[in-house]
Amino acid sequence: MKASSPFVAALIALFSALSAADECTNKNLSILASTPPQYPAKACGQEGWVKIRILVAPNGHAHKVSVVESKPEGVFDLAAITAAESWKFNSHTETNRCGEYVLVFELDKSS
Repeated sequence: MKASSPFVAALIALFSALSAADECTNKNLSILASTPPQYPAKACGQEGWVKIRILVAPNGHAHKVSVVESKPEGVFDLAAITAAESWKFNSHTETNRCGEYVLVFELDKSS
């Protein structure tokens, strides 16, 4: 997946299932459509990542997106949340279905 900036590649990796204490399940959770994040101007050439948790509504839309952890903290958070809010997942009938994903912001070293 390419980020909207020509200098940045955004990679998305699925993390393992959430703990039972979170009352959340990600079984049978598939991303059908995703928008890559915009590289934020305030990042000033930095690289980093954001681990997000997405609560998925029964219609498959991202219902609530939150940051679990990020490095450097606060630099890429808003870009990750904004992108993930537009993602579309398979529809379902379960409640509290969610998943955790990592968006990696790397500078394109090939140019």
